[in-house]
Amino acid sequence: MLAICCVPEVQDLEASLPGTCSVNFDNPNELHRFHLQVKPDEGFWKGGTFVFTVDVPSEYNMVPPKAKCLTRLWHPNISEDGDICLSLLRQNSIDGMGNCLLSYRRHIGPRGFLRNQEMCI
Repeated sequence: MLAICCVPEVQDLEASLPGTCSVNFDNPNELHRFHLQVKPDEGFWKGGTFVFTVDVPSEYNMVPPKAKCLTRLWHPNISEDGDICLSLLRQNSIDGMGNCLLSYRRHIGPRGFLRNQEMCI
């Protein structure tokens, strides 16, 4: 049932994606689960290919989608396991004010590694 509800959103998503992004649905009956591939054509990440999984819950628009980065990289908002720490992907932000990165910094050790992995979604 969720797949039928997602058809207009999927069409909008595919139509509005920039040329550097693409979506892939492993199962056409599960339009709420997909892979997003991003290939930046400028900036620091130019030339890279970054793959994310996105799972949109049935409670969406009241519950945010779950996203995970499958490509290993260093980014201040992505853990070693690919968990993404962004306040817009959380039901409740870490500090209650929508700030994720500021709270995230408190948990970074002397070499830049997270001290507390459960900080991410």
